[in-house]
Amino acid sequence: MEKPPQKIESQDKRVVWDSKLKELEKVTDRLGMPIDGNILETIAGLNLLEIPTTSSCGGHLRSEEDHKIGFPYFGGHATNEPKTRFVGEQELRDKVAVKYGIDPKNVDRDKKSLHEYWDILADDDYQETEEYQAWMSQNEDIKNRIARLLEEFYQGAEVLPQVKLHIGRIYPGYRIETVYDSVIEALEKSGLSEEEMATKAEDYVRTAQEEMIRFTEFLKRKYLSDNSNIKNMPIQNTQKNDSESLENEDESKSFDLYAKDFGIDIGSLKNKSVLDAGCGSDASFVKYCLRHDINIVGLDINEPDLIDKELLKDHYVRGDLHAIPFSPDSFDLVIMRAVPADYPEAFRNIIPLLKSGGEFKISPLFLDDNDSVNTEITELLNSLNSDQFEVSKEVRDNQKTEDGRSYARYLVTIKRKL
Repeated sequence: MEKPPQKIESQDKRVVWDSKLKELEKVTDRLGMPIDGNILETIAGLNLLEIPTTSSCGGHLRSEEDHKIGFPYFGGHATNEPKTRFVGEQELRDKVAVKYGIDPKNVDRDKKSLHEYWDILADDDYQETEEYQAWMSQNEDIKNRIARLLEEFYQGAEVLPQVKLHIGRIYPGYRIETVYDSVIEALEKSGLSEEEMATKAEDYVRTAQEEMIRFTEFLKRKYLSDNSNIKNMPIQNTQKNDSESLENEDESKSFDLYAKDFGIDIGSLKNKSVLDAGCGSDASFVKYCLRHDINIVGLDINEPDLIDKELLKDHYVRGDLHAIPFSPDSFDLVIMRAVPADYPEAFRNIIPLLKSGGEFKISPLFLDDNDSVNTEITELLNSLNSDQFEVSKEVRDNQKTEDGRSYARYLVTIKRKL
């Protein structure tokens, strides 16, 4: 008779746990800095539950030496990342590098060579290697395991939505975050003084750290006492009213933020085809719109979160700005929130998607004449202001960086003329 799998007793697991902590105490980053002490056990729990980590932060307050305000997070990806993603990638890098007189390793660091590299990849339909596809499958498996952990952790629990742990936007791996970007953006628009905003942000840091402590205790209990296999743990449909209300509240807040930034409302979206470019894996704005019968699709480089995945079916497309998977003349409205480096590529690839009379709205767009990327954006905007397009820039507010440079925050609207 075959014996059942031998379970690891709690005492044996404690030895493994303590050994893992000692191992992590010796780990440092590229600057020689150790892992923050308040999250050592969190990382130990994740690693022992077969979730690799490559970056982390325990959260920091202004009062801590040599630290700015920072929120706790963990990130990682599958081990043994392939050196190349596409078949023939190295040969293409060498070709582009020769053209621009640079080292092939620096193709990603030069803006012009990077654009050409991705344009060729998209136009010539380069295929991902089997090795890379298998590695990405491992990353999806890791994200699924994290989603199962978070679902179990929050089952039946009440938590402040602003600091609820979630899987953030990052490619190709994962990032477990607390405070949402929308919370910080809301603080920046609140009219509070810099000191008041910093104090409020520090309150969120402390609350987020408390949430991480709760999650750490959950991971430790799970590892020491639970012999179930997290890889095969089913995703439960709890249908809890409190859980649903938290998700819907997140979606509503996301829509309110978008509505304010883009000058839109539900009524203005009716009978329009809408694209949210860079919607994020949570796709909160997309989900809110779908619940209000808006014809919308989200585009993001990451896989969608498991929560409400059925709702997003046929309304979430995985892709990026370098190879947009839509036909020209597809949308009445495209909205986009992205980092500055994405904007030039977005202008080139998204604008053809607009129907006659369609609009492409970008916010927030920070423009500073001393920034080369923003200079290119301004030139692109000026070149579009022709017989085919109308370009408008609405200044929302002005901000200053720590080094004293001034930035204007714009809502930019590009309209294709009828």
